[in-house]
Amino acid sequence: MQLRALDAALITLALLAATYTTYTSSSLTLTPALTLPLDASRAYANGHYPLESERLPPPLVVDVAGDARAEIVLARPVPPSVEVHSLADGKLASASLVSRLRTSVSRRPVALGAGFVTPRTTASLPGPPRSRIVVVLTQDWTVLAFDGPSLEPLWETSLADEVPDWLTHRAAALLVTAADGGTVVVGGRVDGQEVMDASLRTQSYADTEDVSESAESGNGVPSDNGDGQSASNIPDDDYDTTASVAAANHFSYFALEGGSGKLKWAHSGASFHDDAHSPHYVPHVDGEAHTGEVPWREYRAAVLAHLPHRWALREHTSLSVAHFAKGAARPPTRAEGLELVHLAGISLEDFGIAPHDEAEHVVSPNVIVAHLEKGVEVLHLDSGATLLQLPLAPGAVYADVNGDGIIDKVTASTSPRRGLAGPDCLGVAASGTPTVSPLFNVSICDVTVRGELERMARG
Repeated sequence: MQLRALDAALITLALLAATYTTYTSSSLTLTPALTLPLDASRAYANGHYPLESERLPPPLVVDVAGDARAEIVLARPVPPSVEVHSLADGKLASASLVSRLRTSVSRRPVALGAGFVTPRTTASLPGPPRSRIVVVLTQDWTVLAFDGPSLEPLWETSLADEVPDWLTHRAAALLVTAADGGTVVVGGRVDGQEVMDASLRTQSYADTEDVSESAESGNGVPSDNGDGQSASNIPDDDYDTTASVAAANHFSYFALEGGSGKLKWAHSGASFHDDAHSPHYVPHVDGEAHTGEVPWREYRAAVLAHLPHRWALREHTSLSVAHFAKGAARPPTRAEGLELVHLAGISLEDFGIAPHDEAEHVVSPNVIVAHLEKGVEVLHLDSGATLLQLPLAPGAVYADVNGDGIIDKVTASTSPRRGLAGPDCLGVAASGTPTVSPLFNVSICDVTVRGELERMARG
């Protein structure tokens, strides 16, 4: 069958177009947009690279000015400071972290956060433009808050007294949220085998049974601290400022008022624990027991919604707000639609950022979800009491791989493993926590590359 002239013309045109696009297409090129030097000889003890305890918190790419344009917020070790940079204008502001009173203490930054502490406005409830605040946690457990655009100091709160320099942070994270009237949540764990002697402010509860009963009512999320009094209204006399932290490997939490830095509640090693002889005592695999804590399976759907989980580096430590209720999972949703007014002024050229945080899409947040080295821990937002814990080992990825509602563990191995057939470079999936049965193992290395490497090794 002969082609018609029109068909031949179309085929010729298609071939010409394909040839043109092949020779004129350009590859993606990445060029540095911002370079900030760091003097390693002053920043690190060995003068070359940071030890684990010397690593700085990752920079933040966030709109701190509220103009829908991204800025870079970063921390400096020497002298301890925080800076805001713009791709177009360079350094916009900087602020020192050095204490004016205690000049001998270490103010090395260990965690960095930014966010809103006031609710977002809507078309029906208009208000002035918001700007994020920048929060820094330093090695001596001092929390400093700054106004986002200018880094003008807002408040400073010390959570500990006389922290020794050798006691460094194993992990730390900050959460800045407009939830619960505006809250800054500080989480951290110190590195060391001995008990931390610093006087962390620890909340004392007179009646732990009331907390347990409150946690068991409704959907398991109490609305007060267990004695009918809101945690934010507890006077300073109700805090024990001389009690030391329990074990150094305990991850401690502190909630501060976003506007003033005043302590709302604290959760340290000695907080929310039942007496071993109490009928409410529930033993845990890690030796910890918290008043009102329930098995994580009671909130299985909500926990699964916050996977995958992976912890291999201190930077993987994170805090977020969520809504937990028994029964079906309630995924993060928009409290209300985003009005067009919120999109005004967004410039794609400047990496346009919406003037709200993703956490503000969570309807009625009532818990804090912490991804830690020991696994996942969920705390009540208004009191800091532990709702549940999911122990998970570091290094692996945990997720519901096959959608059966069971948490699976996925690991990678690049060396020979006894009992596994096939190539040494494997991805291994197992079902259950703890592991109940294997799911599959599959090669994750390129066969051609492996063959070439083996051939080169043989000479």
